[in-house]
Amino acid sequence: MKVARSVRRGVVGKVPLRQLACFLPYTMHETNLLKAGAAMIDITPPAGTHLAGSGAGEHRPAQAVMDPLFAKAIVFESGGQRVCMVILDLTIVTGSYTDKVRAAIGEQTGLAPEAIMVQATQTHSAPSLGYFMLDPDFPLETTDETEYLRGAERAYGDRAAAAAVEAAVKAVGKLQPVRIGLGRGVLGDLAFNRRGIRRDGTIAMPKPLGREQQPFGIADVCYLEGPMDPEVGVCCIQDMNMQPLAFLLHYTCHPVNAFGYPETYRAVSADWPGAWARQMQQLFGGDTVPLVINGCCGNINPWHPFDPDCRPDHQRMGRELAQMSERIVHNMAFASDAALDCRVEKIGLPLRDIPSERLQEVNAILAENPQPPRGANGEVDPHWFRAASTHSVELCRQRDAKFPYEIQAFRIGDLGVIGLPGEPFVEGQLALKTNSAAPFLFPAHLTTHYVGYLPTRAAYARGGHEANEDVTYWAKLAPGSLETVVEQARTLVEELFDGRHHRSTSDLEETHNKKDLEHPLNQPHLNVNQRVALIHKKKLRKPGETQEQLANRFGLKRSLIGQFNAALNKLPLNLRPAVIDAVYERRLEISTLYQKYLQEPNPVEAVKEAIDYQR
Repeated sequence: MKVARSVRRGVVGKVPLRQLACFLPYTMHETNLLKAGAAMIDITPPAGTHLAGSGAGEHRPAQAVMDPLFAKAIVFESGGQRVCMVILDLTIVTGSYTDKVRAAIGEQTGLAPEAIMVQATQTHSAPSLGYFMLDPDFPLETTDETEYLRGAERAYGDRAAAAAVEAAVKAVGKLQPVRIGLGRGVLGDLAFNRRGIRRDGTIAMPKPLGREQQPFGIADVCYLEGPMDPEVGVCCIQDMNMQPLAFLLHYTCHPVNAFGYPETYRAVSADWPGAWARQMQQLFGGDTVPLVINGCCGNINPWHPFDPDCRPDHQRMGRELAQMSERIVHNMAFASDAALDCRVEKIGLPLRDIPSERLQEVNAILAENPQPPRGANGEVDPHWFRAASTHSVELCRQRDAKFPYEIQAFRIGDLGVIGLPGEPFVEGQLALKTNSAAPFLFPAHLTTHYVGYLPTRAAYARGGHEANEDVTYWAKLAPGSLETVVEQARTLVEELFDGRHHRSTSDLEETHNKKDLEHPLNQPHLNVNQRVALIHKKKLRKPGETQEQLANRFGLKRSLIGQFNAALNKLPLNLRPAVIDAVYERRLEISTLYQKYLQEPNPVEAVKEAIDYQR
């Protein structure tokens, strides 16, 4: 058996290499003990509420309820840090509502905005949280009856947002010591790549219609353009009596089972994420809160491309996912401590160029009809709406030369959750999971704000719905955007996990020895405040090292390090480097920061004023 020297201070000996990943992150200590709380609030819409899954200005008032919708929240706490996930059984979340939800949760719980992740499962049989079909600057006159043309109705959105905040606040109120377990399995026959390559090289979205209409299958499809992700990821959160309190469940597929058929087209449904959650409650108790993290399913559907008799069924999908999950849970190992951390990175992504011929066509359509014309059936002309969608890309470009995009990353023990707005193709998710620094990685698509699709660079040449030649608002990002997002997201994950799965043990040991040369005690001109700041500036904390071990290694008081950590955790990420610099440059004392400025009614502004923050 291959072995590696242990790199943890105070431990001498050898450990099997295959155990090293489990050996490094956990060091049992009171400050790392994990707490969690979870809650869910019903957000099933009333009759007549617009369902947002259709993309051409069509009105879909809800006429029935197949299964309820929920706003769910889970909060983790460890080592003075808290993170919160809010997951909604809705089609889309928009930036304006995410800002409101984060602000309200922060006001009532003290959670920092970057520590709150908001995601929609993307069920196409539900409303949206905010307008998303056209650019906010598009000059469309609407009433309460025609508001749906922008993709949502404000009355419902306000109610759902309030429920999201309520769920998060309740989750904080339920915080208790927990054990966390992680596991995975695979199911490869529930989701499929939806970009079929026809024999002429163009793209089709294969959909089974029955053997009578397709006696030889969908014979025009030569092959599928790309892969799918079969991973069934399960994070189980137990109380200290081994009873499940909550689950984070991860699979990757468009929730369009109910949406895809006329008889259920106007019915409310949480689709397969809701069915999976209900099945988990039947297996593990009705008080359990299962949250489904839908992955990067921009090009993934539940429709079998080669079986015309396949009948997509969200209930069957939920049952099969729950059965696999149950087997995974019963074979898990659990830990009661876990490192928590979060990161946010905001980048700019280029927009696609619109061909001049298309621009001329769009301008002509909108000049003739500035407001949407309607057909005999009362629905908006789809050609007008598509033109308005293309014009929305130009309005977006006029406002921002590059499209603002937020990447959010959480670490919860050995689990990484990476929030990616929009609908990235699954290839991006698979690239992140391959050789990931996180032992378990659950990418979450459709977080934070509306984006549209992020296809692979190669997919643009073939076009299709996700990369159409009309350059619609849902297909506005330029080739290479997905690859840029993946690169930035990978960096965030590596920062959270210190790259420990990318480095050999000897690499880790060499890195730590080099950092020890910068030992603050080897720089006697620094006072204790500066030494604590230097630990943060140089990132001198070792993987898995507790606060007490860190203090002992540098001969500092744990209380001083604890005060500084607690202070930083209450400040936005973009402000923390300036605070660290201020302490290091002797412009601010840790005790003053902790005991004075953070006690102000508006601590962030007080700290900014104290350090003369100008950025």
